[in-house]
Amino acid sequence: MQNEEKSITLDELTSASMKSRKQEKPFFKKEKDELKKSYLQFVTTQKETQIKSGQSMGEKVKE
Repeated sequence: MQNEEKSITLDELTSASMKSRKQEKPFFKKEKDELKKSYLQFVTTQKETQIKSGQSMGEKVKE
């Protein structure tokens, strides 16, 4: 009897978690897009900073 009860609750849990996962998907996609955007912005800023610091280093060397 106990084993049957456990398997039923396990099935219920599995189906419940699957349902919640399906509901969360669009949210996760949105989060992923936001992360991509912020990462790309970060990389771009890093490159710009490196270029600027490289230029200032070059200017210092010229002096």
